[in-house]
Amino acid sequence: MTLKQKSLIFPLVILALIMCQGFALALKVPPPEKIEFLPNLTSDEKPVYPRSIFLSEDGLITIIDEQNQSISTFQQKGDILIPANSHQSEFGSNSVNKFIGPAYSCYTSDGSMALADLKLKRIFYYQRSTENWSAFNYQKEFLCSRGCTALYQVGKKLIVAGSTTLLGQNYELYAIDIDTSKLTPLLTEPQKYGIDNLTLESRKQINAIGITGYICGSSDGSKLVYAWEGGHIVVLTIDGKILKSFDAKETKNYSKPVATSTLIANRLKNPYEARTERLETMSFIRGIFATSHYFYIIYEGPAKGKPSVAWIQKYDFYGNFLEEASVPRLPKGGNKMFWFDKENGVLYSLSVEEFNPLDFFILKYKISE
Repeated sequence: MTLKQKSLIFPLVILALIMCQGFALALKVPPPEKIEFLPNLTSDEKPVYPRSIFLSEDGLITIIDEQNQSISTFQQKGDILIPANSHQSEFGSNSVNKFIGPAYSCYTSDGSMALADLKLKRIFYYQRSTENWSAFNYQKEFLCSRGCTALYQVGKKLIVAGSTTLLGQNYELYAIDIDTSKLTPLLTEPQKYGIDNLTLESRKQINAIGITGYICGSSDGSKLVYAWEGGHIVVLTIDGKILKSFDAKETKNYSKPVATSTLIANRLKNPYEARTERLETMSFIRGIFATSHYFYIIYEGPAKGKPSVAWIQKYDFYGNFLEEASVPRLPKGGNKMFWFDKENGVLYSLSVEEFNPLDFFILKYKISE
């Protein structure tokens, strides 16, 4: 090889290395901004047992709290959150109608909000008030008799991650037409878990791992992504046509949960031991969100000497795994509530301090594609 040829190849090699490094580091989650609640809030003002969170287009943060049985709104002032109004603890116009077990919620930029009360077994649908910017006006409600773990609205369809039976078939994902209340099935139980059929033994294993499912949609509203916490992911159309069904990518950080004999045995008789085993040896999906071209799963796994216990995986809508990155400073364990601001590419996490179960805060992560 001549000196001239070497002089031409060397810059190309350097450029290729830079491009490869740039690709490898394309998904990088920088340290978050931490937002804390105003000190000395009363028990009625601060979160006690929050179950979900969402952010409106003008920055109002809403938290659904099961313990306070309320919808609470907060404003961000610098790095502090202050109450925006008193708790909204009623549904409908009759003050006798009180929440009992408010939990999961969803919100769209037109001011629509849905809230599942797991104890009342109802999903309540609201429209944001035009007179009181921090309040929501009740519109209607839907039956939710067999649980719900996530909600997502696409147009006039409310997508429910929960169980229902239609024409003798059990489904784990379905749509409610907001105008007519008609139900449309989307995913059966075996499809949710990525198995051919459910036997008594497989049910034991699934119950030991957990049944929580998460739902999100592409920015254009054409696709849904449903993820079971046990590691199975399904990409489908809003009408229920499955486009891709696969397990989360095994990496050096992600280990798919396995229903060991001890996990099955301890699920009911010793939940603390079961939880310890899960946190120390397995990875669980904790959230999912999407943009126009990609979707992301957040999972929590055993640290194994690593500085983080949470990671994020990036996929395209064909189900191709693209990248993985650490999610810094996300506390270990506990219920994690996420909200993704698609417009600004910001992921919000409502978390509890690892060693203080009464101290909540919000972390803001900037996600760049």
